[in-house]
Amino acid sequence: MSTDSGGLRDDVQAELNPADGVPTSEPAPTLPERPSDSAAKSKWIEYLVALGASEAALTGETKHWDDRASDYVSSELSKSELAGLADRLGG
Repeated sequence: MSTDSGGLRDDVQAELNPADGVPTSEPAPTLPERPSDSAAKSKWIEYLVALGASEAALTGETKHWDDRASDYVSSELSKSELAGLADRLGG
């Protein structure tokens, strides 16, 4: 351990194997089954959120500016676009 001119020390402690046997992290959540192409849009959104996508962006609740500063354009994806996004996210 090093000590600075003020007498303060760098001191780090870590417990690598807890004695009580309690896991230090939560298990990873399981992914639902990939929906079929004919599945409801809500099932695709649920699946993509499980893969880590933002539900607000997928449902069109996120709004984007268009060329005019006073107007908004909603971004809502079709089922085929949701399936393509699932492919890019690795699901």
